[in-house]
Amino acid sequence: MHREDGFAVGYKNRVRVKICGITNLEDALLAVRLGADALGFIFYEKSPRYVSPEKALGIIERLPVFVSTVGVFVNERPEAVLNVMRALSLSFIQVYYDNADRYEELSQFVNSRHIIRPFRIKADEDVRWLVRSLNEVGHVSLKCFPLIEGFTEKYGGAGAKFDWSVLSELSIPFILAGGITPENVSEALRYGPYAIDVSSGVEERPGKKDPKKMIELFRRVGYDV
Repeated sequence: MHREDGFAVGYKNRVRVKICGITNLEDALLAVRLGADALGFIFYEKSPRYVSPEKALGIIERLPVFVSTVGVFVNERPEAVLNVMRALSLSFIQVYYDNADRYEELSQFVNSRHIIRPFRIKADEDVRWLVRSLNEVGHVSLKCFPLIEGFTEKYGGAGAKFDWSVLSELSIPFILAGGITPENVSEALRYGPYAIDVSSGVEERPGKKDPKKMIELFRRVGYDV
């Protein structure tokens, strides 16, 4: 049985894991060995997890096949986003825009299947409104893959959590991010995300992952580590 948007009803059987804020090869290879489906590289210079496109390329070139790579951008011109995407052969882009109208412009440069759009939740009322809106629009018409996270003034691994329970009413696939740790990941999974996006929750310090936290996260997600 398939849903209208083409996703099988059983898509939640295996939750995908994206480890974001990768700044070095050691962390990247550990994440892949543990089972990460995707790695995120933050190209926002104000983030403590910033990595230059040149350094990111050096890491990406040493990854095994079938690992998705995601470039994270903030208020960047669509042309510049596309240039980095092409130069690094990124699988997806995750772009934050303060002006929502810019996503339409971005979709003229990048196929919508490769766009992850963050929706940042400020209050419980926001998530209820967002769930209703996304359910009405549907996955295909949305022209992006939604990532839902708590709002903070900072971008890229700020770790803000919100009330996840309302997300169980969401009928389209989504990525859950913000404040996910080994201690609460089991709770996060109860609300049916297609994927989780984890950064600060598995860090020793900003930009450096903690191997023990990484192992524990994947163990609790259900990976044999």
